[in-house]
Amino acid sequence: MPPNVSNRFWIITVKQLLTVFFVVCVVVVSIAAAFADQFFLSIVVFLLVLVFLLGSITALAFRTWRRKAKWAALASAVGLVVSFAFLLLANNKDEQQAHEMGFLSATDRRLEERRAAEQKRADDRRAAEQAKADAARLAVEAKADAARLAVEEKLAEERRCEQDLRCTAEKALSIATMRCTSAVERLAKNNFEWIDKWDERKFSRYRRPNNNTSIVTYIGDKIKYQNGFGAWILSVYECDFDTKGERVTDARAQAGRLPE
Repeated sequence: MPPNVSNRFWIITVKQLLTVFFVVCVVVVSIAAAFADQFFLSIVVFLLVLVFLLGSITALAFRTWRRKAKWAALASAVGLVVSFAFLLLANNKDEQQAHEMGFLSATDRRLEERRAAEQKRADDRRAAEQAKADAARLAVEAKADAARLAVEEKLAEERRCEQDLRCTAEKALSIATMRCTSAVERLAKNNFEWIDKWDERKFSRYRRPNNNTSIVTYIGDKIKYQNGFGAWILSVYECDFDTKGERVTDARAQAGRLPE
């Protein structure tokens, strides 16, 4: 590789490195100034100047950069001394402020501030956990209240339905039809035949036989029984059904038809 090309390569590389270093310095100093105290900022500046001094000394090894590196090294050395002086001043100021605030030293102050910050984070974490636990507890309580309210509403609806004959009878009609149909069929001494159509109910009427609100008498006339002489007799049948126990308590039938 020709010497001029090699030198140009190193010049470009060093320029890029110095540019990156300068940008990093600006960023670090800005972060330190924004989030740290004066003492920490002085330490950061001191370390950056020290790194720049070491870089300048390293650049002395390159002939092309030797003259500029001498001045950079000299400036870095002066900056190192100045930054060290500022570091001492910042430390003395921190010490003075710490004493005024009742601390033995700036280190004690920083330790106390760090402890206070950690305590605040711990308190915030506990507060967040407590808030989460409270929210979970309230959600469980709300769910329990909703379930209890649903049960109470269901019981209230059942009590209301018990007092309403139509509600009680219609609610149990399906199971009552199945159980009472068998009971009515067993009343036949000979043959029987249902004469209801597919869209007609076998039990078209109902009433309460007594004051027991759970007992409903289902009534219909869609059957005919055969007597001992072979004649078919249209009959009216009744089935007393316990809607709570879902069982037939009595069934009976007699010749006739229900009035229109």
